[in-house]
Amino acid sequence: MKLTSLILTAAMFAGPVAAQDAVPVAAAQCVIPVAPTPYVIPVLPPKPAMPKCVNPTTRISTCAHAVLVKYNDAVEARNNALEDEVAGNNAYVNLLNTYMLQVNTYTNCEIHRLNAAVAAASD
Repeated sequence: MKLTSLILTAAMFAGPVAAQDAVPVAAAQCVIPVAPTPYVIPVLPPKPAMPKCVNPTTRISTCAHAVLVKYNDAVEARNNALEDEVAGNNAYVNLLNTYMLQVNTYTNCEIHRLNAAVAAASD
């Protein structure tokens, strides 16, 4: 009775099992998924301060060309770092989604393995 409860409980957490998810009983080895390495969020460069020679209300500049170039370079560097961070975040989310699919496959495999053991014991 306890094994049946275990199997039913595992089935509730595993979700529906489709025919294509079935794992042959002969392949009793279920592959245990390995979680991806945690993603380390990079430190972004600080948001560049607008030069004091730019009027914050009208956004009219009285800056020398070199000051504007330096400010634009800092803004571009931050934008590039943000793009890299978004790409890194998206890649990590994809790894996590793949891991979750592998966990689901492993869970279904274990359920099939337990069901096969119960069926074999009851024969």
